[in-house]
Amino acid sequence: MSMGSAAQPARDRRGWETMKGRIGWGRLAVAALLGMAFVHAAALPGSAAFSFSLTPLLVEVEGRPGTSHSFDISLGYESDGPPADFVVSVVPIRQDASGAYRPDPDGRASAPSAAEWIEVQPTQFTITPGRSQAIQGRLTFPRSFSGGAYAAVIIELVPEPPTDGEPGPRQEFRHQFAVIVEAVSRGAVVRPQVRIDGFRVATTEQRGFEQYRARYGPQAVVFLTDVVNEGNVHALVSGTLSLWDESGRKIREFPLGAGRGAVLPGAAVAVGSLLPGGLPPGRYTAQAVINYGGLRPAITRQSFVLGGDLLDSPQGGRAVRIDVQPEVAIFELVPGASRFAAIRVRNLDRVPVTLSGTILPLVYDEAGNPNTEALPSPVSNDGWLTLRPERITVAPGQVRNLQVAVRTPSDVQPGARYGQVLLRALPETDGNEPMLETDVAVPVHTIVGKDLRIEGVLSPVELLPSPDGLQMTVGVRFTNTGQIHVLPAGEVVLERQQTPVAADGAEYVGEPVWIQMARLPMPATETPVLPGGTRLMGTMMAIPTEPGQYRASVLVRVTGGAPLSVQRTFRVADGVLQPDDP
Repeated sequence: MSMGSAAQPARDRRGWETMKGRIGWGRLAVAALLGMAFVHAAALPGSAAFSFSLTPLLVEVEGRPGTSHSFDISLGYESDGPPADFVVSVVPIRQDASGAYRPDPDGRASAPSAAEWIEVQPTQFTITPGRSQAIQGRLTFPRSFSGGAYAAVIIELVPEPPTDGEPGPRQEFRHQFAVIVEAVSRGAVVRPQVRIDGFRVATTEQRGFEQYRARYGPQAVVFLTDVVNEGNVHALVSGTLSLWDESGRKIREFPLGAGRGAVLPGAAVAVGSLLPGGLPPGRYTAQAVINYGGLRPAITRQSFVLGGDLLDSPQGGRAVRIDVQPEVAIFELVPGASRFAAIRVRNLDRVPVTLSGTILPLVYDEAGNPNTEALPSPVSNDGWLTLRPERITVAPGQVRNLQVAVRTPSDVQPGARYGQVLLRALPETDGNEPMLETDVAVPVHTIVGKDLRIEGVLSPVELLPSPDGLQMTVGVRFTNTGQIHVLPAGEVVLERQQTPVAADGAEYVGEPVWIQMARLPMPATETPVLPGGTRLMGTMMAIPTEPGQYRASVLVRVTGGAPLSVQRTFRVADGVLQPDDP
C-alpha cells in the first residue's frame, strides 16, 4: 500500500512539495532492482557483488495515434569485476494493491500493454567496469489507440556459468533492472476517472499490520482508502485525511498516501496514512479526499470508535456508487437575472441512496485542488444559489433531478463568481453490508457581463534541485488578476550563454549569445485558476553537466490574454546548480 505517516514533517500542500510527484521527483522511485532465486542442478558456492547505475528509471512518452517516439536508457558498470553480460526484453506490467509496478510477462494486467509497440537495440550486450551501455528504444502508437499503455524494459544480468566439477544443487540469482514506460496516446478522449471503492480504519495491534506494529507499537491507527481508476489513462493521486471528534470539532488533517501516487487504468490501489501515537478513546469521523487532477475529487466519510475492544477488527466498508451530471454548471447572466439548471443523479448501486445538498464557495489551492469545506472567497456566488429539493432518495438504477437556481443582484459589477453544490450520498442498508457515504461536488460558475478582463502575473522563476542533484524543477506561480477564470498553459526554454570568438585577436564587446538547449511543456492545468487565485506551474529537466552560464525562461499563455514570460539565470560549476538572484 502507499502509506504516509502523520509523524512525518507536514507537507505544504500549497507549495512545491505537492507538485514534485506530478512533475517528476516522485518518479525517481518507480524502477526497482528485482532479484529472483532459482534452484538448478549445479553448485555455486557464492555470487559476485556488482554495482550498476541506471537512468532514467521512468520513461514517459506522449503523442498522437500513429506517431513514433525514441528514448534512451543508459546502464553504467560502477564496480570492479569481470565483464558482465546482459539481455534486454520488453514485457507488460501490472500494478498491485500497494501501488508498485510488477513485470507481468503473462500479460494478465488490467491496463493496456505497450510492450508490443516498443523495439529496443541492442537486445544483448557485454559491459566492462567503468564503461556504460546505451540502449535505444522506439515506441510506435497504433493508429486506432487512445489512452494510456504501459510496459517495462527489462535489463537482465546473465548469471555466471557453473564451475565444472562442483556436484549437487546450486542457487542462482538472476538480477533484473526494470525501466517503466508510460505511453499516452492523445486521441479522442483521454482522462483518468478515479473513485473510492472502500475505506478502513484499524489499529496496528490487529492482524495484517505486524510490520507497522513492530515500528510504531500497537497503539498506532491506520487509515486505508481503496482507490480505483476507471479511466483510460493513469492518474496521479494525492490525498488528504481529516478527523473530527464526536462534538464536530476538526482535530487533525494530514496527507493520505505517499510517493508519486500513480494508479493505472483498471488498477485498485490502497492509499493509506498512519497516526503513530494513536487517538484517545471516543467516537470520530474521518473524511478521505482523493485529488487526481479532475474537477471533482473523490470523497468519502466514515464514523468509527476507539477504546477498549471497540476497534478489535477493522471498521469500514464499501463506498456507495452514484453518477452526477453535469460535471460543471455554467451560467451567463446580466445583473438582476435568474436562471436554473438540472443536476441529474443516477444510482449505480444496488441499495437506495439518500442525497442531501449543501452550497459552498469554490476555492482552489495552489496545486489546483478544490475545497471540500466552507472557506472564504472574494469571488463567491454561494449567496446567489439555491438548491431544490435539498434532499432526495434515489432507488437502485433510478435517475432523479435536483434544480440549482441562481439570481444575480441588480447592482452586481461585471465579473465571474464561483460556488459548488456538495451532494452527500448516504446508503440505506439493512446493516448486513458495511457501506460508506460518498460526496460529489458540482462546481457552479456564474459569469456576469461580456468581454471580461483576462490577465495575470508571474512570480520569479524558482529553481529547485532534486535530492540527487541530477535534475531540477523549473517553476513559477501564476496569479490570475483578471475578472474570469483561466486555464494557463506554459513551457520552459533552457539556453546556454555563448560568447562569440572574434577574429584576429579582437575582443568581442556585444551582447552575449544564448543558444537554445531544450524546450519542454509544463503539465497541463486541469482545474481553472479563479480571479485572485494562484497556481503552481513547473516542469522537471536534467541539470546541465557542462559548466557554464545558463538561462531558464518560463512562457505562460492564457486564451484571450497577453502572453507572460519571466527568466532566471544560473551557473553550473563542478556539477552543482548555482542560481543567480531572481
